[in-house]
Amino acid sequence: MGPNGRGKSTILRLLSTRELPVQSNLDLLLVEQEQEFHASDLSAVDAVLESHKKQKEYSAEATTLRGKVELNEVEFARLQFLEDELEMMGASQAEARARRILFGLGFPTEWHERPTKSFSGGWRKRIALASAVFIEPDVLMLDEPTNHLDLNAVIWLESYLCEQYSEKARRPKTLVVVSHDAGFLDEVCTHMVHVENHLLNYYRGGYSGFDEQLRQRHQELDKKYAAVSKTIKEKKRNGMSNAQVDDWIKDQVRTGRLDPLYLEKRRDYIVNFPFAEPPELPDACIFKLEDVSFNYPGGPVLFENVNCALWTDSRITLCGPNGIGKSTLLNIMTGELNPTVGAVTINRKVRVGRYNQHFVDKLPLEKTAVEYIRSLGINEEDKARRQLGSFGLEGNVHKNQIATLSGGQKARVAFAAISTEKPHFLLFDEPTNHLDVESIEALCEAIKAFRGGVLVVTHDARLIEETEMQIWEVGNRTVTSFNGTLSEYKKKVRSIFEREEAEAMKERKQVLETKLMKNRLVRQGDGRNVEELRREMEEKQQKQQVVEVDNAFDFLERRGKKKKEKKEKAAKGG
Repeated sequence: MGPNGRGKSTILRLLSTRELPVQSNLDLLLVEQEQEFHASDLSAVDAVLESHKKQKEYSAEATTLRGKVELNEVEFARLQFLEDELEMMGASQAEARARRILFGLGFPTEWHERPTKSFSGGWRKRIALASAVFIEPDVLMLDEPTNHLDLNAVIWLESYLCEQYSEKARRPKTLVVVSHDAGFLDEVCTHMVHVENHLLNYYRGGYSGFDEQLRQRHQELDKKYAAVSKTIKEKKRNGMSNAQVDDWIKDQVRTGRLDPLYLEKRRDYIVNFPFAEPPELPDACIFKLEDVSFNYPGGPVLFENVNCALWTDSRITLCGPNGIGKSTLLNIMTGELNPTVGAVTINRKVRVGRYNQHFVDKLPLEKTAVEYIRSLGINEEDKARRQLGSFGLEGNVHKNQIATLSGGQKARVAFAAISTEKPHFLLFDEPTNHLDVESIEALCEAIKAFRGGVLVVTHDARLIEETEMQIWEVGNRTVTSFNGTLSEYKKKVRSIFEREEAEAMKERKQVLETKLMKNRLVRQGDGRNVEELRREMEEKQQKQQVVEVDNAFDFLERRGKKKKEKKEKAAKGG
């Protein structure tokens, strides 16, 4: 935890490269913020399976050993080791688990066989995340894992990580996460590490508990600073020179009686997102969709007979999987896309402040942040700088070209620009990407204080909950209002995932069984139907299991006899 620029990602990279000391017997894996899976002809599911190199190598070696007629003691011990390791890895369920992870991260079943090169960069980032989660190393490090996920995928990932990193997991392992998503941290984490004053401070519990403990720690630091400052002033009043006071401080620090943190006044990291109040806010309809249907040329129907309206006092969040059409719906509302069928009414008297990644990418990169804000109507440089500063942009970068700014800094410039327009309505598409937790909290407060209407697409559960927005579900080619809380929505999404995962796995199993039995039917040509073959297969599998057990006991018996013969021979020789 910690504000942007404090070195959180650097710490993860140093751990992954072992530049920071880590036990040599631990497997480490880092998924960085913008990490994509290499595009190739491999299908998505094969890409995930192939990523677990150790499991692949162990499986191949175990298969070779099992194929031998007889094993010596060394080979038998090696096979036992391999089978124990493969069992710990869950190798027998590898494909089912890989498909479950892909499905949970938003890949429909029919996408599992698609080559990775056919996916966009955002989806290949999900494949990289899926591969890392599938591998289950001793220490898995995720840097902003929710950035490219929709809310439904975040809900699934929370549940899966809690399941895999619980005390009931197959083996103990550690998850280290850097995330701006406070709700995600609350669900997943049991401990927090806060980067402050170049130190790592440890706290028990999720984000909410950490937040309260941090406030208490800051209050304690402020008290200690006040007490030390008072002591120093008293010493100076009693005749101590500045040099003598400095020597006293050094001695106190050297002997451990004074913490250096108590010598400097603590500065709070404060961010505000003050959206200006719009003049003469009208109580009016802003966007209205009537019997709207839409599809891209040659593409499937995304929306059919949609009817909805947004007003200047609306507080709405759009929820649904990526690719379902949320951003498309925003573009239809604002007139950037025309509906295939139906009518869209837009109130042109109302000012709309729109934020999305496309807007950030379209900032005038050749201008400085100050020049850009001044070009929007704030003539005085001091006022332009105050506007940027109020949105958390550090003063030392105000005169840097926008092209040189980080993603988070560009986002702050974009929000500052939106505020200068004094909009009646805020329309935000994933506004929390590139923001730290403190900035997201400031955004929550700004939205709550804003007197106009708001429509947000976000994967950040805390933003939805804090601002008490109404949930609109996008799916099944329509838009419907969800009558419930965010917690109830999460519960609904989890139950849908569980049901669809079970159905997908059942369907996959039936397809594979039918294919295998039909192949045998063709080879045998004896006229038996598929059901008869299924029963025969089950009987053969049971017999094969008995044979395998018998073979194992025979081997152990032979091995025991050999050991006994060796002992008897050694005794006679003695």
